[in-house]
Amino acid sequence: MAKKTVYFDGFCGYTVAAVTENGKVNEFSFEKRGANCAVGDVYKGRVESVHTGMQAAFIDCGLGKNCFLSSEGFLPDGEKLEGEIPSLPELKSGDEIMVQVVKLPVGNKGAKVTARPTFVGKCMIYIPDVPFIGVSRKIKDAELRKNMEYSAKRLKGETDGIIFRTAAPYAKRSQLKDEYAYLKNLYAEVKETYKSASVGELLYADAALPVRVLRDALSTDIEKVIAGNKDLKEKLEGIINLYPAQTRCPVQLYGGKRDMLDSLGVSKQILSLTSPRVELENGAYIVIEKTEALTVIDVNTGKFTGDYSLEQTVYHTNILAAREIARQVRLRNIGGIVVVDFI
Repeated sequence: MAKKTVYFDGFCGYTVAAVTENGKVNEFSFEKRGANCAVGDVYKGRVESVHTGMQAAFIDCGLGKNCFLSSEGFLPDGEKLEGEIPSLPELKSGDEIMVQVVKLPVGNKGAKVTARPTFVGKCMIYIPDVPFIGVSRKIKDAELRKNMEYSAKRLKGETDGIIFRTAAPYAKRSQLKDEYAYLKNLYAEVKETYKSASVGELLYADAALPVRVLRDALSTDIEKVIAGNKDLKEKLEGIINLYPAQTRCPVQLYGGKRDMLDSLGVSKQILSLTSPRVELENGAYIVIEKTEALTVIDVNTGKFTGDYSLEQTVYHTNILAAREIARQVRLRNIGGIVVVDFI
C-alpha cells in the first residue's frame, strides 16, 4: 500500500484538510471555524429549572437558549436498552452536568441534550459507564450479528458499552481494539476537561474536521501529518496521542514562507476540481458534466496514440480512466446516476 500524507491548514476562518497518495490528492475537505453547535457536541451545563410533571429539566449550555433534557436523556438509547424509562434523577437548580447535543435548536426551541454522551468512531459507538452491546440494524445476517456481539463482549470493559457500526465486520480485531482504546481515552480526557471548565464551555466537538479526518486516516497507512501553523500542530498532536502508540504518526510543522498547500502543489489539484476536464497521465483526458438527473463522464484518447495497436491504446486509456473516475467521484462528492462513455 502506498504511503499517504495528511495536510492540515487554517486561513480566512476555515480549517482545510487534504490527503495525498503518491503526491495525488485523494481526499479534500474544509469547514468554517466557530460555527454553531452540532449534534454530538459535549458541553458543561448548569440546571436552570426542573419540571417534575414533564420529567424534564432545562439546562444552560451557553447556546443562547436553554437546552431540553428529558428523563430519556439519562439513557444512551431508549429504544435499544431494555426496561422502563427511568424517572428524572434528583436534579436541582444550580447543579452542573455534562450533556451532549442530540437535536439542534429549531425556531424558539433550544437544543435537545442527553446526560449520557456517546463517542463515535469509524467502526463503533462507545458508550461510557453503560454495560450494553449493540449491532447496527443495517447488518441483517443473524450469524454475523451473533459474531459481532461475541467480539464486543471480548473487547469492551465490564462497565462500558459498544454499538458496532456497519464498518465493523470489515475491520481487523487489532483495529477494533485500537479504536476502542482511542474512544475510551477520549472520554477520559473530556471528563478531565470538565473538572476545570466553565459552564457553557464546549468540552468536545464530534464534528471537528481534524477529529473526523484523523479518525479515518489513522486506520490506514499514513506516513506523516503536516500542519500549516503551530496552534494546529499542537491540536493535532493532542488528538493523535489519544490513539495507541503503534498507530500514531509524527506531526510536522510546515516551515516555508509561502502558503503550504500552494507551495506543495496541493492547491492546484484542488482548484482543478472546478474544471470539467481532467487530464490523464498518458495524455488522454476525461470530461465530467453534471446535469439535473445524472452525471455523464466521457473518455477521450486525446494526445495518446499508443505504441502497438488500437486495441492496446483503447485498453490502456480505459484502465487509466476507470481509476481516475473513481478518484474524481470521491473528490467531487458525485452521487446518483453516473454514466461513463468508455472508448
